[in-house]
Amino acid sequence: GLRTGITLRAENPWVEQPGLGPERVIGMAIDQSAAQDLQSWVREWTRQHVQAGSLEEAEAVAVEVSRIVGQAVAEEALAGTPAASYEGSSRPCACGRKARFMNYRGKGLVTLVGEVRVERAYYYCAQCQTGVAPWDAAQGLSRRCYSPAVKAVVAETAVRMPYGGGMEFLARLTPLRIEESAAEWIVQEVGASKPAIIRSVVV
Repeated sequence: GLRTGITLRAENPWVEQPGLGPERVIGMAIDQSAAQDLQSWVREWTRQHVQAGSLEEAEAVAVEVSRIVGQAVAEEALAGTPAASYEGSSRPCACGRKARFMNYRGKGLVTLVGEVRVERAYYYCAQCQTGVAPWDAAQGLSRRCYSPAVKAVVAETAVRMPYGGGMEFLARLTPLRIEESAAEWIVQEVGASKPAIIRSVVV
């Protein structure tokens, strides 16, 4: 059977974050044996592939490896999205007609662990000539490729560091590489959907 050592809980997914308003928080419990399996594999891989001559080198390679591993975990965790996003051969369209299932289409996403790609069900309505991937809306995705978590981090950083340099600082701490122009768009989108959050950060 399927073996998993990680339990995710979101019975009460919204909590109040100081200065940011309500934010989704996923409770997570990692089984000790699963964590030990991962650590054993990582230690063996490190012995075979890594030789650091200083603390600085050890830190640098650890950060890069964590980015690579995080990206791989996110992609594998999303591997079940095609089946999960399928809503049948057709679904109701906003125009009142039916949108038919066409195929599975890929979408590149910028996440907190880097860029990942996901395949999800795509529906098209011949009446209003509109296509939609319902999974996107369910995950809080807009036409752009940034995850909600990325938009939240970028918006807070940009607002707290309004005189530039915020995205450069963020790039030093995370895998994110966000242009200032994109950051401005993200702040506008977050501000339009949750203006109280932006105001509370500014104040």
